[in-house]
Amino acid sequence: MEALPYKDQDGNDSTWPALLARVSDERGGLVSIHRTYLTEEGDKAPVPVAKKLAAGPLGNGFIRLFPPSDFLCLAEGIETALSVHELTGLPAWSVISLNGFQRFEAPPEGVRVLCIYGDNDASFTGAAGAYALAARLRARHPELQVDVRIPEGTGTDWNDVIRASRAAS
Repeated sequence: MEALPYKDQDGNDSTWPALLARVSDERGGLVSIHRTYLTEEGDKAPVPVAKKLAAGPLGNGFIRLFPPSDFLCLAEGIETALSVHELTGLPAWSVISLNGFQRFEAPPEGVRVLCIYGDNDASFTGAAGAYALAARLRARHPELQVDVRIPEGTGTDWNDVIRASRAAS
């Protein structure tokens, strides 16, 4: 795993392995680079801000992890979207953060079913964001089948679900 330099808000430098992801617009053009700093074990690095974006506005940028088919799954974070793909075998995109649910306007052409995988935050913000997106998409695209999925345990996301299932086996 490659290491990247990390600088915190106080100017302290360190080096950490990092997960890099391309943030692209609706035409596939590069908008930004998303970095997630990690430990050697693959957990989030113990730094003030483990996830960073390169400078610049995101606009309608998302992390398109897999090409959509007639199905597309959306999740907040990269790890969650990868877990959704592993659980379902379906193409998944990361909307980067809860605000990404608000930025998402329309599925790509050819998508008939959109599954929104929200987080089960104790504050209900993940579920609320997922359901607000579902309501907006259903109103604007009545031909689109929209489903929302929220994990059962409070304080969990779909990455937690898959990690728990691995630990149990």
